[in-house]
Order: sequence, then C-alpha cells, then structure tokens
Amino acid sequence: MMPLFRPGAIIVPESEGFLHMDRMLPRCTPEEAGIASKTLENLLDALEDTGTEMHGLMIARHGKVCAEGWWAPYAPNLVHGDQSLTKTYTITALGLLHDEGKLELEEKLVDIFPQYMPEVISENLQAMTVRNLMSFGSGVEQMVSIADADWLRRFFALPVTNPPGSSFFYSGVCTAVGGAIVRERTGMGLIAYLTPRLFDKIGIDASHIKTIYTGDGLEYGGGGFFTTTEDNLRLMLLYARGGLWDGERVLSGEWCREVTSKQIDTASEAAGNPGVTDNFMGYGLQCWMCKPHGAYRADGAMGQFAIVVPTSDLVISINETADQSKLQHQKVLDTIWTQLLPHVTDEPLPPNPDACAHLTTRLRSLCLPRPLFTAVSSLASTVSGKTYQLAENSAILLPAATFMAYGLENRGIRDFSLVFSDADTALLHWTQKDAKLNCRIGLSGNDAVNQGRYGPAGLKWLHASGGWESPDTFCFRLRMVESCFSKTVRIRFEAKGCMFIIEAPVANPGEPVGTMEIPGVRI
Repeated sequence: MMPLFRPGAIIVPESEGFLHMDRMLPRCTPEEAGIASKTLENLLDALEDTGTEMHGLMIARHGKVCAEGWWAPYAPNLVHGDQSLTKTYTITALGLLHDEGKLELEEKLVDIFPQYMPEVISENLQAMTVRNLMSFGSGVEQMVSIADADWLRRFFALPVTNPPGSSFFYSGVCTAVGGAIVRERTGMGLIAYLTPRLFDKIGIDASHIKTIYTGDGLEYGGGGFFTTTEDNLRLMLLYARGGLWDGERVLSGEWCREVTSKQIDTASEAAGNPGVTDNFMGYGLQCWMCKPHGAYRADGAMGQFAIVVPTSDLVISINETADQSKLQHQKVLDTIWTQLLPHVTDEPLPPNPDACAHLTTRLRSLCLPRPLFTAVSSLASTVSGKTYQLAENSAILLPAATFMAYGLENRGIRDFSLVFSDADTALLHWTQKDAKLNCRIGLSGNDAVNQGRYGPAGLKWLHASGGWESPDTFCFRLRMVESCFSKTVRIRFEAKGCMFIIEAPVANPGEPVGTMEIPGVRI
C-alpha cells in the first residue's frame, strides 16, 4: 500500500505554453534587485504559514522579475480567476477611452445612458458621474443580477440612497456599468477594445484570456476575467511606470494618478470587514489603497493581488485561494508588509550564488500538500461499476465555474458510479440532474487531467486525484486549476449503500462553505 504524497505535475499541451516569449520581462537575481535570497525564502515560509493556499507569486523590482514560483498543479502558463482584480482592467479601458477624448470623469451617467434611465430621474441619479461610479461612491447601495439581459436598466432603476460621492459602497455592478460605457462609446466589448490598445502593447496574449459575460453579452468587467499571474504583474507595472511601456506612452500619467490616488474614504469597511485593515485606507478608481505609504493594489476575492509599492519600486503579483472568513487574504498582505518591505535595500547586494541557487530550486519545486491515501482497498472490486442513487439534494459536484454554467435549475446529483479499471486511474460517472458527466481520477500520486469546456468562461482543465482514506472510504479532490475553487468528496461505502460527502474549503459562488452529506443506495 503506497501512500500518495508525491507532488503532482500539471500536464499542459504545448499550445498552452509561455506567452509572448519574444517579449519576456527582464529577469535578475534577488541580490541584484537589493533583496537577499534568504529574505525571499523566509517570505515563502511566512506566506505558507498564513494558512492560505498559494497558487502563484511574482516579484519585480526596478522592472525586473527577481522571484517567481507556482505551487503545482498551478503553473505560469495557466490563466487564473481574477474575481475583482478584473476591475483594474476595466478602469484601464476607461482610461484609454479618456485618453482618446471619448470620456471624462465628470460626465454624468444620465448623459451617457439616456436610453436606460427611469421615467422619473431623482436628483441623486441626475448628479451621478463616472468618477462617482468608478470610486464606488455612486450612492446606490443595492445590487442587480448581471445575468439578467436587462441588468443595465435595472441598475439605474435602483434608488440612489445617498448623494453621489458621499459614501462608499463596493459593487461589481458599478464596474460592469463602466464596461458598458466602453461598449456605448466604441461599439466594442472590453477584450476587443483592450487588445490593440493595452494587451498587445504590454505583452499580454489576449487570445488566452477567458471571461464570464453579463446577460446582454458583455464581458463582466466587475469580476469576470481569467488571466495569468504575469498578466496582472504587467498591468500593474504599467501603472508603476506612470503609463509608459518600453518608452511608449500607453496610458496617460494623469489617468494613472487618478486611479492610484485616494478618491473616497472607506471607513465603512471597518464595520463590514473589521479584520481587513488594508481596506480602511481608502479607494482610488477601481484600485485599493494600502497601509504602506503610497502603496496600492488591484484586488480580487480570495487573495488575487497585484500590488505596487512605489517607495521600493516593487510590483508583486499573487494568485491564491485565501479563506476570507479566516482573514487569510489580510494575513498575506501583512506578510508582504512585514517580511519583505523592511528587507529591501536601496542598492544591489553582493552576489550570493549558493543562496540564490537554493531559492531557485525551491521556487521550481513548489507544490500544494497532498493528503495521505492508500492506492487500493479490497472493497474496490466490490463497488466498481455499481450505481448508487443519492437522496434528493441540491449539490453540484464540479467547482464554482461550472455552477455558473449549469445554473440553479441544474442543482442536484442524482446518481454516481466509480470504475476502478487499473491501478493508476478511477473513472467517476455521475448524473447532475439530467446531464451525464464523467471524469478520470488519478490514483498514482499525480492528478488525472481532464480536458473539457467548463462553465461560461470555457475553462479547460479539471484535475482530479484521490485514493482510499480507509478500507471503506474513497476520497478524491476535484480542482479547477484555472480558478480558486476545488471540492473534496468522500464516499463512505456501506453494506447496501453509501454516504456521499462533499466538502468545499471556501465558498463557491452560490454554495455554502462546509460539508454536505447525502445518503445513497446501491441500485
């Protein structure tokens, strides 16, 4: 019985390889960047000690990448769910629109979208500007579903409770309205508009970006992008450089200053998110201010960060799955502030090839921890190929991105079967309401890599690995490696039935965090 604890490697076709190889960012050693390799080793230890699940990390100083690593099965060439980090891409699109003379921050929404306005326009709605909208000072304190085809009209029908600019209310719908402004003024969606003006210029391959759409077919600018760790680093390097890239003006310095300067007070966050102390520092335009003086960040749920620290000329890009209920995302920020920033020097450090080599080896071998399983059980042949019907339930087996594809009406796992065909792989079949689905589960210590089209963003890769946790319990984990989300499933087999147990380590959209137990009978 071999314990499955070896790290799994991701298998990705060559077509998914590194992007824009001819436009790679320059690299240097940590010591050349004024950071000791040992400091970065300590940083890795401290990040992992926060309890978060790290996926990717890149650090650039003076425009050169001095450290980069991904925790297998995550990899540099995989896109990753941005969640609200998407907002900073959207505000960049509005900046380009501004630089082309097609938009002003003080323009009123009633003038941009007269066709979507209610019959009676309140004084507060009449006063709402683009600046109010994009600093989350719209005065609206309710949300609408972006899945609704008429979401834009429904947004403007909401009461504007407070005078615009007077109070902060975080809303991805406001950002989605910003994306709709791009469409209104150009006739183009966000990706099409950004590709020649931003992505092509700063070395982001737009063909690999995936996105979730609003009900009327627009890319969801409030949280729908899937980009790489390096894409996000490049975006914020542009802001760190004041809008210049390789000597070319991509975005005006004026716009960069507006985005990265405090526009509105966020004291209300102390009541709503009392432990997230970096959120108390104020908000720019789709960009958070940070505790270190002058620092700012693009920020997405569960710890998607692209941080700029101007006083140290540092840009840090992070992908992870942080449990926000445990404040892991704030702990990660605090770790950057305390374990990295104080140790950055103004001048390069003397070379330290041994320490640098040790760090490089570690960065290249990062992996997520694996649970201990045994590969086989005497029960495997008994249950293999048998179908188990589950009690009525509202469960969805695949992680979050597929929830958005199937929708609420497709909740409920009806039945499943496991086929143990060989020592290395099990095949899981299940019925998600009326849909017949299957995936391979690796049993040899590595993930089985399932390729498909998952969710409205068209995510490609579903990883699955597992084994026998005990003689009667088979356990496996499903991981959508282009997102933050995974699920662990334990099937405890009984004489004539089973208990099907689903555990979500963090909340998937529309689903509670925690454990769901569903009894089943063999049929």
